Amino acid sequence: KVSSISAEERYCTDSDLGIFPYNPGFVDSDIGNFYDRCFDNLRQIREYYCIEGRYGRRYQVESKVISCGIGYECRRDILIKADACVKI
Repeated sequence: KVSSISAEERYCTDSDLGIFPYNPGFVDSDIGNFYDRCFDNLRQIREYYCIEGRYGRRYQVESKVISCGIGYECRRDILIKADACVKI
């Protein structure tokens, strides 16, 4: 499911340059910062990204919920292979 955060902003930058749940990331916009986050008992991640607005000059912050899939889990706000996790 894709959801928009607000109407159009003046600027929007995405540190991981799009929808990349295997990289840590955040969106910086004139309405605030939005960090990619794990939730649902580490089975899903909410990935934030920027899209171009209707007129090509303004931007919009959107987010997408991504399920981890078999063999993956969400740790430190990125998706990783479950066998790569080390319990501390």
